[in-house]
Amino acid sequence: MQSSNSHKSLNLKELLSHPAVVWILRIVIGAVFILSGFVKGIDPWGSVIKISEYFTVWGLDIPRSLIACAAFALGAYEFVWGFLLLLGCYRRVSVWALSAMMAFML
Repeated sequence: MQSSNSHKSLNLKELLSHPAVVWILRIVIGAVFILSGFVKGIDPWGSVIKISEYFTVWGLDIPRSLIACAAFALGAYEFVWGFLLLLGCYRRVSVWALSAMMAFML
């Protein structure tokens, strides 16, 4: 006879709250944001061009200097918060900060 405890199945909530899964997801998502911020840091003028193209399509006339500041800030924001998430510092705040950025960008 098999006991009912021997065949426990994990549901999705239990699986995603498992410490190893949380750790792996934290590292992967943090690395994605670090890479994205790093790429924006390597080529900030490419980001300036893309952001100004978005504003042109929307019919907004934003000064180029303001767009440049926003491009540098965006790359730094992604890199710093991704690094904090990767390290596990400010876990809740970093998740909310990156989620808010993604919600705004989407």
